[in-house]
Parts: sequence; structure tokens; C-alpha cells
Amino acid sequence: MGNNKETVNDRVKMARKTLEMTQQSFAKSIRLKHGQISAIELNRCSVTEQNILLICTPNRIKPGKTVSEDWLRTGKGEMFTNSANGIRLFDDNGEELPPDEAELIGVYRELMPENQEYVLKNAKLVFVTQERIEQKLVYDENFGKSRIQPPSSVHGKKRA
Repeated sequence: MGNNKETVNDRVKMARKTLEMTQQSFAKSIRLKHGQISAIELNRCSVTEQNILLICTPNRIKPGKTVSEDWLRTGKGEMFTNSANGIRLFDDNGEELPPDEAELIGVYRELMPENQEYVLKNAKLVFVTQERIEQKLVYDENFGKSRIQPPSSVHGKKRA
């Protein structure tokens, strides 16, 4: 939004809704009562320094999502930082990772080791499958679009 009439309280509500959380679950994540979040969102009470610090603590509210302190205080910049556990992430070219990639890494880092192993194994399988599909894509001049090339045989019989 970013208009001049927007308050910190309004941005708390925007962050909660963007995170698709209820007032109750949001309040619990920052150690408040449901009524306190309701009062903040209705501008009936102020957002304390403690509230801001808790809301902006990496992965406190949702794994992989960190509310930007600058955005929460001023409305400037992006709602979420591209960080995982408070660490800014960059690609090989020195560019900051897009929020979705940073979120994925943040979520991964919060998993137990056995679940990290499971996620990594399955991500590699998806990647291999994607490569195989890409190798089978051919340009069909008759239809002017890409399609999957059919296998040359089915159950050992050659196609005509």
C-alpha cells in the first residue's frame, strides 16, 4: 500500500493477512493474547518496541518468512526480507535471492535433519524428472507448439 495515512498497526494487520494467519495464531507466535492483536489492528492500542522486534524476528511467525522491520516501522521497502534465519541470501552473481527461494531455504533450515534429508532426496528426484521431460520436448512444426515426444514403442511393439 504505502500511503501516508497507513500506520504501523495497519501494517501489522497487512502482514498477518499476507501470512494467511488468524489473529489468534499470529498473537500466539509473538506471545500476545488474541484481544491484543485485535486492539492493535483496530488502532485501539500502540504497537510496542517489543512487538516490533518479535514480529520481525526471523522465522518466529512462520518459517521462511521474516517481516521487514523497516517496512513495519515506515511502510518503505518490501514487506518481507529475503532472508533465512536473518541471513541475507545471494546467488553466484551476487544478486539477492527472490523471496520464494529465500523462503524455501528458511523452511528447509527449520526442518529436523531426517526431514531435510527427505526433502533434498525428493527435490533431486523432481529435478531429474524435469530434465527428462525437457529432453523429450520437441518442436512440432505441424502444430506450431511444443509437445512431449511419444515413446518409440509401447510394451515392446513398434508404433507405426
